[in-house]
Amino acid sequence: MRKKKLTLHAIGDIHGMLDEMLINLEEKKVVDKNGDWNSGNGTLVLIGDLTDRGPQGYEVMKKVYDLKVQAEQKKGNVVVTMGNHDV
Repeated sequence: MRKKKLTLHAIGDIHGMLDEMLINLEEKKVVDKNGDWNSGNGTLVLIGDLTDRGPQGYEVMKKVYDLKVQAEQKKGNVVVTMGNHDV
């Protein structure tokens, strides 16, 4: 019996730039063209500095929450660590 391949993606320093975050995640097939979870049972690690500087800090946080919920429904995971700009 062959085990399912697990995927791990990490991204950081989003700084409130939702559109750029989604472009990056779509290129890696973590999300689909609608910005919805597409990584099955994979794991996405967001390495801090999600907000600050850019104009879409709230939207980034909302999308991260939505992705976490979607990932859990497919046995995936979204892990978030705080960066110095998130404090």
